[in-house]
Amino acid sequence: MTFAAIEARVNTSVFARLVNASATYTPGGGAPTTFDCVFDASQAFIDANGMQTLQPVLHMQPAALANLEQGMQLNINAVNYLVRSVEPLAEGGYRRVALARA
Repeated sequence: MTFAAIEARVNTSVFARLVNASATYTPGGGAPTTFDCVFDASQAFIDANGMQTLQPVLHMQPAALANLEQGMQLNINAVNYLVRSVEPLAEGGYRRVALARA
């Protein structure tokens, strides 16, 4: 087994243990897509002015919703959020999604 295959298996196993929420995306006129994620309602960030701010964020596997982009609306724990940004993570190929309450 290659290192990449081992890394992928380990990342998948760890992610499965960390999952604490499900997010749902419903496109206009389409069927909803629900996927597992690691959700933090108030993660700390340093903004452009050097000030610490808190904002909701989720981490997800890219294959869960490949076309996720800024401006889409997600429902997490019965609360609607707008996607502010989608950033790839170098650690295992996951995505960090910054959110704002809708």
